[in-house]
Order: sequence, then structure tokens, then C-alpha cells
Amino acid sequence: MKVIGIFFSLFFLSENIFAQKAFVSKEDVFGTRVFIENKGQFDKVINSPEQIKFAYESSNEHIYFTPKGLVYKLIKKIPLSEEQHEKMEHGKKVKLKPDEIHYANMNWIGSNPNIEIIESEKQSYYFTYGGAELNSYGYKKITYKNVYNNIDIEYTIPTDKGHGIKYNVILHPGADPNNIKIAYTGDVNKIIEKNGEIVIKTPLEDILEHAPKSFYENDEDVSSKLK
Repeated sequence: MKVIGIFFSLFFLSENIFAQKAFVSKEDVFGTRVFIENKGQFDKVINSPEQIKFAYESSNEHIYFTPKGLVYKLIKKIPLSEEQHEKMEHGKKVKLKPDEIHYANMNWIGSNPNIEIIESEKQSYYFTYGGAELNSYGYKKITYKNVYNNIDIEYTIPTDKGHGIKYNVILHPGADPNNIKIAYTGDVNKIIEKNGEIVIKTPLEDILEHAPKSFYENDEDVSSKLK
């Protein structure tokens, strides 16, 4: 299994918040950009031994949240040929090519066992997936508590146009930022650094780790970098 790591370096540690963004999406016109709780409807959508707790599915973005980290499902739709279109227009059966699918896993190396995932900012509507037992609410924030000692990781969906999801690494007093390490596995070709950002190359879309912005609870800026 290919394992590629990204390591973080933070300074002036007490009560820092370290923010990054992953993926980019358009403005949430229909209110679908939420973390959807899994009631069983997502159990078989990815190849993972870990149970899916929440899912983010918006446009071409498919991200699944497990107690061990995230799974990115990358999908390329195979378009119909002109011949296939013509056959369909004449009511003939057409054998469709299956979608091209790849998976990239993002895990926090050396994290604590039994991480608790807490949802917040519940939305007033829910999504239906068949029976009433699968009705699932959406949330604008989920928090992985105590991923490392005194370190939480918070995933949010910004409301401003042009942003998909982002995550904040929250360091409480006593936290050691040297513990924070990320591994990308699965269908990852390589990782490169470009203009201070990290680009995770996959057979389809790239996953981008923006340069960190770090600050104290009082918004005072703190120097930080990826390494």
C-alpha cells in the first residue's frame, strides 16, 4: 500500500487554530452542501473497513468521514458516444461503460483510538433515502474530538461563495503540534509542493492542501507552515 505523509509545523502553541481547505465548490444554491449523517444509506458506497459516520456529497465531490479519517471517492463519468446516443434515440438498448472510480484515503497518523465525532449546526430539513428509518439530517460542522491529546479537528462548510469544505486543527493548552501528521493512501500518484501548498495528485482530480493560516483564539496571527 502506498503511504504518503504530510507533516505540520506550528509555532506559539497555546490555543492555536490551524485552518485548511480541501476541494472547491460553487455557492450552495439548493442547501445540499452539508455533512449528512449515515443511517445505513452510505454503508456500501466506498471500499473501507471503517464505518461511515457522515458523508459530504455535492456535485462531483464525494467525501466520507470515518472514525479513522476521510475517504475521497473520485468519479469520472464515461460519456455516451454519438452511436450510443443514436441507438437510444431509436429505442435500442445500449450497454453503458461503468464509471471510472478511484479512492484516496486521508488518515491522521498515530491518532488516539475511539475518537468521538460530534455534529453541530443542524439544518431544519432532512434527506430521504427510501424508508423513514433512513431519513438523515444535515449539519454544517462536525468535530473530531481529541484526535491527539488536547487537539480537536473541526470540519466546516463555509457559506461564502467559492469554497467547498475546510478544516481547523484546534490546539488546546498542552497540545503538541509535532504529533499532527497526515497520510494519504490509495489511488495517490504523488504529492508535490507548489507555491507553499501541497497538491495530492490522483488519476482524476487533485486534492489540494492550502498553506496553513494559524492564529490564537484572540485572532492574533501565528507563524506556521507545512513540511
